[in-house]
Amino acid sequence: MKHDPPPRPENWGDLDLPLNASSWSEEDLRDPKKLYEMTVLLKAQREMADKILDDQWETKWRQEKLNEMLEEKVRPYIQNSDNSVLSQPILIQSQNKDQKSERRRRWWFF
Repeated sequence: MKHDPPPRPENWGDLDLPLNASSWSEEDLRDPKKLYEMTVLLKAQREMADKILDDQWETKWRQEKLNEMLEEKVRPYIQNSDNSVLSQPILIQSQNKDQKSERRRRWWFF
């Protein structure tokens, strides 16, 4: 089953971008090469930030969907087990250090 996330809402997420128009002086902006450089850098920065935010949005959305699906699948078992007692623990208990040291070591001489 494939779940495609919806598009990221415009107001979702915010990144602190290092460059902005005030990073260049008015004198720099009079030079057409510098103005073009600023335009290209700001556009590239915005595209990268949008990709990062899109990935973060997709990850968050998929995690929420996974949690919803897991909750939906597990809820009946939780409700059924509320009144009953488990015969064995679900988690296997780790061995104590004492139990480990009681193991017999066998030495093979060849």
